Amino acid sequence: MAHFQLIFILTFFCVSKAQSHDLSRRVEFLKGFLQGEGRSSTIVSHMQLSKKEHVQMCKMLAADHKQFKIAPNIQNTLSKETGDVVHLVDLHGESARDLLYKAIKDGLIKSPSRWLLFTNNRNNDLSSLSNDRCNDINTIANDYIDEKRAIEDRFANLYIDISTEVYVAFQRSNCVLLYSVYKIKAHLPLIWEDFGVWTPVGFDRPRPAPAAVRRRDLRGADVVVPTVLLHNRTLEDLPDYLHRERDTMTKLVYYMCTHLVEWVNGTKVLNRTTSWGYLQPDGQWDGIVREMQDGRADLAGSCMIAQKERVKYVNYFLAPSKIEAMFVFKKPALASVTNIYVLPFDVGVWISTVLLIIISSFTLFLSSFGEDRMKNYNSKSWLQKTSDGFFDTLCLVFQQGTAADPLSIASRQILLLGLMAFMFLYTAYSANVVALLQSPTNDINSVETLLTSPVACGSQDVVYAWQMFGHESRPIHRLLADRKINSQGKKGFLSVEDGIRKVREGMFAFHVEQTAGFDQIQKTFLEDEKCNLGFIKYMSTTSPFVAFSQITPIKEMLRIGANRIMEVGVQSRSARRLVPERPRCGASAAMFNAVRLSDVAPAFRVLLAFYALTLPIFGLEILVKRREMKRENCDSKSVDTATEEITENIII
Repeated sequence: MAHFQLIFILTFFCVSKAQSHDLSRRVEFLKGFLQGEGRSSTIVSHMQLSKKEHVQMCKMLAADHKQFKIAPNIQNTLSKETGDVVHLVDLHGESARDLLYKAIKDGLIKSPSRWLLFTNNRNNDLSSLSNDRCNDINTIANDYIDEKRAIEDRFANLYIDISTEVYVAFQRSNCVLLYSVYKIKAHLPLIWEDFGVWTPVGFDRPRPAPAAVRRRDLRGADVVVPTVLLHNRTLEDLPDYLHRERDTMTKLVYYMCTHLVEWVNGTKVLNRTTSWGYLQPDGQWDGIVREMQDGRADLAGSCMIAQKERVKYVNYFLAPSKIEAMFVFKKPALASVTNIYVLPFDVGVWISTVLLIIISSFTLFLSSFGEDRMKNYNSKSWLQKTSDGFFDTLCLVFQQGTAADPLSIASRQILLLGLMAFMFLYTAYSANVVALLQSPTNDINSVETLLTSPVACGSQDVVYAWQMFGHESRPIHRLLADRKINSQGKKGFLSVEDGIRKVREGMFAFHVEQTAGFDQIQKTFLEDEKCNLGFIKYMSTTSPFVAFSQITPIKEMLRIGANRIMEVGVQSRSARRLVPERPRCGASAAMFNAVRLSDVAPAFRVLLAFYALTLPIFGLEILVKRREMKRENCDSKSVDTATEEITENIII
């Protein structure tokens, strides 16, 4: 009996020592794995270990300042632990499959979380192999073919997507064979990615590249690309860059999507949708955003304008090229938007001119007394002399000469100096007015100045333009949209041909996509007509973006590929073929425009104002004249009465 007790005690001691050795090896492997990661993590254990073993593991990890947590149950663990967490799972445990299923369902299996699935330790004749044998990965891998197939069958219905970090560790007594597993698509088989062999001295290879780089080979899997085609013949133009003015933004992203799909070795599946994606009254999205929301799309095949409401489903990445829609217009003549007759002189010159008129009028008034002495004529009053001086000064201003030639030397000197001074002012003023009549205005350079200008507005008839002008929230932009575009109804949205034709006619600003508008201008405008084009940006965003789905597993691979395509210049080549430069002025000589009545309207208004002022003055003169005539009549009657009285007295 004592003999059997001794055997039992020795057996129990050997098993306990073996388990302790396995636990120690597993902890050492875990330390080596985390050290290669180079980032701090919280370790959560779902392993079927005793309390004593968990405490022992916790002490070992705490020595390296690792945070460790024991998961009491599945629900509490997955609902609280998020972020950079390393989950330890016994692959052959009863709850392993349920745990992974819940993690996949709740989205907790995605990176940066990592899952280490441990298989049972193989304590057979293979455990006595040396480290050299462990370094022979091909030999070791062949030993686990059956176990791999069993794992694949067990987790056949679980979708461990390509963006996750799930590792399967085949543990031996002296090494650990580590694989990274994932599926490209839910219906495709599990892929075993060799991650390396760990021994007590470390891994047998350097740290592999990030998962998004290692797994970018989709092996021909479908990459769904929804796109918006405004023209039915766009698909025919895509292979050869034909008719770049049609669906330019779509074509620009199409070529980038083509390069991206080639980068990940996928198969492009192009889905045509009706819109980019706008929120409907029922709370649902349509178009590309709806495709991404439902998980049916990976990459947008058209440029997307960044909107805060879409961020939940759309990941805006980068602009494929500097392309945008803008208001294009011919800069109107300066005379049509402002009074050019006050622009030739600044305030200082105008004040000096007024002072010169006052001084000239005063000196002519003083010199009029000498003129009266020389003419022996002194019948004018002071008011009349002041009026004559001011009138003669105005004649000098307008280079018309005076009503009478002066006789005194002083008067002649005053007139000579006045003629010279006002001649220079008149010449400079006339030259500036002529130049300003031919000058376009540069004051219309923002949405606010466009709103207050007499320039009419319209937009290209596309879906995003209706949405943009109809749902604008910025105050000034909203006023412009309501007053000059939305108020016209459908007439405010024109084809590119009609819009550019109205731009050429003048006093019209057309909101159009860059390539379509510029190409039409090159076709229809004369060289001198391209010299005075103005451009105003209306959109709040810089440029439309390439967009990925927020829930696609290949988002990170597409992001890396898009950066690579932009860096090496592949996308720049497509952009140069699709996006034209702004039209340049090619006229070799200046072209003069005929002066219109609207250009001289301020002069006519001043003339009419003076005509209107002459009417009350004319009425006042009539009243004064009648009053003087009445006074003269009264004086003549009093004189006649006095004469008659004197005559009667003499006769008497």
